[in-house]
Amino acid sequence: MLRSTGVSRTVPAVLALQGGLGNQLYQWAFGTALRAAGVPLAVDVTRCRGHRPLAIEPLIRDWPRVPRVVGLPLAALTRGRSTLRRPVRLVRDDALAGGEYDDALVAAIVSGGSHRPQPPGQARPGLAGPAPWYLLGYFQSPRYFQEVRAQVTEQATAFVRSQLTPEGEQLYREWAGREDSVAIHVRRGDYLTDAAAAATHGVMAPSYYQGARELLDGQGLRRVAWFSDDPPWVEQTLARDGDRLITGEGLCTADGGEIALMSACRVRVLANSSFSWWAGFLGRPSSPERPIIAPAAWYKDGRSTGDRIMPGWSTL
Repeated sequence: MLRSTGVSRTVPAVLALQGGLGNQLYQWAFGTALRAAGVPLAVDVTRCRGHRPLAIEPLIRDWPRVPRVVGLPLAALTRGRSTLRRPVRLVRDDALAGGEYDDALVAAIVSGGSHRPQPPGQARPGLAGPAPWYLLGYFQSPRYFQEVRAQVTEQATAFVRSQLTPEGEQLYREWAGREDSVAIHVRRGDYLTDAAAAATHGVMAPSYYQGARELLDGQGLRRVAWFSDDPPWVEQTLARDGDRLITGEGLCTADGGEIALMSACRVRVLANSSFSWWAGFLGRPSSPERPIIAPAAWYKDGRSTGDRIMPGWSTL
């Protein structure tokens, strides 16, 4: 767990932000816990660019940031070409991308001590002592922010709701007040078009969603809203007459608004996506009668689902 040691800290850490909105929320949540534990933390946004820009600006507005002139050499650490004059302890979460919590890493950061040895190529040799940490990864486990879960939930909910239009906020309140509202998320997009994402994640098969619908049918839950980055495919393949297809148009000012709307629904069927995960985490808790349903296998390549499946969630 992340708890302050109660002593003055002199070993700083830099947290790299990267990926889409869901991944950046995980990283921000980890950073929130580190800051609460007394770790002097700055963020590096150098990697937030192109089709993955910085998506959580309001959440880190008051956080220290490393300037780009420092961020670029930090980013080059992973390629062994950094021009930094000061030693930096590089910690990569790539091996933990299955959502596994690394308690040794957390203890080392909070205490200022040494982390366990990294696999070859993931740590600069000979680095020990008070060199600052450079934290590069996704940190996709709620255990990384368990100590500040209430704060993270409150702030993340306010953030995603701020990306709703007045019409979207009205719909949010309507769905949040119902016991039969259902959100189903279908992630396709780069899971099809990007070779690495397709090999690692892969899209959920139609049978997953059909199985979820059958389960919900048995409980009389048929007020369904679909969320997807491929609405035509959902409409042709999965949606039924009377279902609602949410595109965000007129309801959301940014992607976070869709997380807000999904989280408002009493029942959520998640895709194997961090975007989905936050909709499950932020909404009302799961119950046997009103479940949150998640994929039993989060990854196509067979790696562990880790800590992603929250207590009480159902899996298919």
